[in-house]
Amino acid sequence: MKYALIFISMISACLPSNAQYEAQIKSITQEIGNKVAETGKKRIAVADFMDANGVVTKLGQFLSEEFNTALPESGQGFQVIDRSRLNDLMRENKLGPLSDPETAVKLGKLAGIEALIYGTITPLGESVRVNIKILDIQRAVILRAFAGNITRTADINTLLGAKAAIQVDDFDTSSNDKSSPDCGQKRTCTICITNKSELTIEAKPSLNTIGKEILLHPGERKCWTQAQLSGTNDYLNTQLYYYQNRTLFKRESITIEPCKTYNLFFTKK
Repeated sequence: MKYALIFISMISACLPSNAQYEAQIKSITQEIGNKVAETGKKRIAVADFMDANGVVTKLGQFLSEEFNTALPESGQGFQVIDRSRLNDLMRENKLGPLSDPETAVKLGKLAGIEALIYGTITPLGESVRVNIKILDIQRAVILRAFAGNITRTADINTLLGAKAAIQVDDFDTSSNDKSSPDCGQKRTCTICITNKSELTIEAKPSLNTIGKEILLHPGERKCWTQAQLSGTNDYLNTQLYYYQNRTLFKRESITIEPCKTYNLFFTKK
């Protein structure tokens, strides 16, 4: 077995770089098909893969598209919902990252599928680790989970380093002035966002007590003026989600306190 592994590695090393990662992706796709077939699920979907921070990169989109294209041709009778439909549903329903199982289940139910394939990509030295989960939508449990490796060729590195949407360069907070006069009693603050990019973005807080999602055109500034802190602490750690072209591109943590104003700024690299 040791000699067989060495022999396979030598063959892989001799392959052209594009043929090498294509063979690895094909192998992962076959494994996905076999794992899904074991569950008996037929109506499935593959979401865009995320990095460790819950952000979709071009590589994550590329892998999803490769799996979406190959699985219907695997001969195992899969009905695969197109990934663009999944992204539309995420955008329309203002869903956060799929790293949250509840969000993944909600997306699956909206798409009318039996199982959702999703996961993460993590660069490790000379390879990229692809962790894959198969989620049962009705029971909200992980049916199968496994991992595969893809060699970091020049093409893979290019996709790995490219964000799927606008990159946030500047995230600045300040708390110089007061919110409403009764902010202490109501435990509210003000959170403002200025869009310094040339693209239209949308921001959504993770908590409904902060406010509803807001649409920001280039140069526009909008605020949540009655962002309410839940609980009894003097501060609240929460998150904001940012979308562009129907794709989640940034998740940012922020700590807020009553009676303060927070100014967030966005620029494009």
